[in-house]
Amino acid sequence: MNRTLWKCTGAFTPMSYRIAVIIGMILTSVIGFILSDYMGLASALVVAPIALVIIVFVDYFAFSGISTRREKCMELMKSSLYGREIIGKALKADTILKIVTVLLCFAGCIIGCFMGGVGIMFVLAVMFTTMAITVLVLIFTRRKGLNTAVQMMLTYLGVTLLDGVMLGLLFATINAAEEETAGMNAIDIAILSITLGMAALTILLGFLLYRDCIKGYESGFLDRSEKEA
Repeated sequence: MNRTLWKCTGAFTPMSYRIAVIIGMILTSVIGFILSDYMGLASALVVAPIALVIIVFVDYFAFSGISTRREKCMELMKSSLYGREIIGKALKADTILKIVTVLLCFAGCIIGCFMGGVGIMFVLAVMFTTMAITVLVLIFTRRKGLNTAVQMMLTYLGVTLLDGVMLGLLFATINAAEEETAGMNAIDIAILSITLGMAALTILLGFLLYRDCIKGYESGFLDRSEKEA
């Protein structure tokens, strides 16, 4: 049986899930493109929370609580010889797809800033920060099976943190642009460092998210209490 990453992901994500993600990506990208003409780099700060909320919200309906013992829909999967392989591949593919989804959500903003002659390093810094915060939120919500209200509250806290850090960085960039060239170069290096750091953090958190969900799946075979699982 050829169980590809895409086929395994399809076992957990209905067509409505995929349609919601595609529509969300297109609308967010269009919003970013339009706002980039009026707001420049700051348009990334509008795109970031929209992209984050869309991804976390649709993930709730496909993977929230997927590896908890109280999730009855996993009983058939756990009774299958190929259950761990299927859920493992599904989670790997979904992590990759979520990173790609964030990238596509920012595509319009990136294109708009590029066409407007505005440097896009700040947009990339916001994009990778959004990726990292998104995965971090999923780590604390996916295997816990939290309800939508709690998940959205954590998402809001993540967005607040994102906006605060990135807005401060934007103001620093604007102020530095009015000063000498050497100062601007220092800001460019800082933004590049943040971008690379957040990209590395996203990969690390993605791995931790995968391991956390697999750990929850495997704990379902052990004789533990609900709290220990």
